[in-house]
Amino acid sequence: SQIQSTKNETLTIGGNTTGNIVLAPRDSVGTVFGGTAANGDLIFEGTSHATKTTSSITLQPNGGIVGVGLANSAYAFQVSGGDVRFTTAGLGDMTITHASGLSAIKGATSISLALGAGGSEAIRIETGGSVGIGTTSPTSELHVTRPLTFGATGKALVNFNQIENQDIFTASASGTTKFVIDSSGNAF
Repeated sequence: SQIQSTKNETLTIGGNTTGNIVLAPRDSVGTVFGGTAANGDLIFEGTSHATKTTSSITLQPNGGIVGVGLANSAYAFQVSGGDVRFTTAGLGDMTITHASGLSAIKGATSISLALGAGGSEAIRIETGGSVGIGTTSPTSELHVTRPLTFGATGKALVNFNQIENQDIFTASASGTTKFVIDSSGNAF
């Protein structure tokens, strides 16, 4: 059996004093269909009675697109109007945020953040700010290494490629220059 509206009018189930609305199929498959338009979008929408603002989750079956907080998404997963947070019980969370001209990926307070490629960790940022490239345990502010187990490549570990007429590398302590390699390759 079906519950439907006539003349393309809104169908309201429940009211101000109604509990949850549950869609429960008789079989174990449980399919909910979208609209009859060509796109067949399925939209779950809620409106705050206090602020009259609307938020929605849109499922677009053409391409498996999910939009949160917007009616149409151009991406496989898109969130509008807030941060995205991933939470793992007992381990903390990770937040992707964008505000005041800064986009950020933040780990939980006591958990390092790692970026990987090819199925392996490549860069680690420790909670104190130390960065490790090629190591999961940086021992200085910037720790770059390539273990011999990765194989010898014949390439330099770090490449500073200055393309303008400036010093290539400057090392200092307490604001006093201690070592310089200039654009000609001279060290002093």
